[in-house]
Amino acid sequence: MMHKLLTSFLLIFLCSSSLYSQRVKTDEVKTDDKIVVISGIDESMYKSTESEKAMKHYDAGLDFSRNNDLKSAEKEYLKAIKEDPQFIEPMDNLGVIYRKWGEYDKSIEYYLKSTEIYPKGIMAHQNLAVVYKLQNKYSDAIAEYHMVLELEPNHPEGYFGLASTYLDTKNYDLALENAQQALKLYEDTNSPYLLDGYNLVGMIHYYSGNTEEAKKYLKLVKYEGGKISPDIEQALFSDNSTEAESTKELGVADVIDWLQETPIDQDTLVRKEMLAALFLWMSETPNVSIEIN
Repeated sequence: MMHKLLTSFLLIFLCSSSLYSQRVKTDEVKTDDKIVVISGIDESMYKSTESEKAMKHYDAGLDFSRNNDLKSAEKEYLKAIKEDPQFIEPMDNLGVIYRKWGEYDKSIEYYLKSTEIYPKGIMAHQNLAVVYKLQNKYSDAIAEYHMVLELEPNHPEGYFGLASTYLDTKNYDLALENAQQALKLYEDTNSPYLLDGYNLVGMIHYYSGNTEEAKKYLKLVKYEGGKISPDIEQALFSDNSTEAESTKELGVADVIDWLQETPIDQDTLVRKEMLAALFLWMSETPNVSIEIN
């Protein structure tokens, strides 16, 4: 009987795996007390340049950037701008380089030049907000994220950025409101940032004192291979036996029945939570063998 149940569960697990987003490598900012998402530059978002010399320097800068030779990339981007002072892409890329070097004022200088030339540059506004956030200029960061949403109302990183900034300022209600909006957009589009959304919602619940809701969301991150703060993992998951609590209360067979009987597009968060806990139960039950046919 148990073999049959586990086989059924694994088939359900495989069918449900599409609900999870694949993890992608992002340009992350290393900081102990801030949550930020940096998006790459979309090279097709602007009109580029008509100057062949400027484009030649820009392309060379891109090659150096890809090889992590940022000093050489900086020189080429500056040459590109000298050839064409309206060339936005190298300005944005210089903003990234100076932010990585911790030269925040210079990063802001080039992002502001970019937005002055092209006020609708969502990426520049978003990355400008990140730099303000790293400088603890929270009101400026919030203003930039609102500008992102004014330009594109369904831009999830706008909501994510607002949520993380409000979390930094301990405004938990606004943080949660914006994080849930970002998470909904991530889920609707099967975004590669979906785990970041779960992580942010979980951390907001954790810092606001709602540990049960925090565990619900951070468990999804944990079992999809995402990383959570070591201190928070220790606080919430130091006793792994408590993580399978939902399945133990119902019983393994009851959980599998629920997974079989509930349509896959309904109660997706509950489904993911049950799958994570049930998968943990399977891994911690050495006297049960599993076969798939």
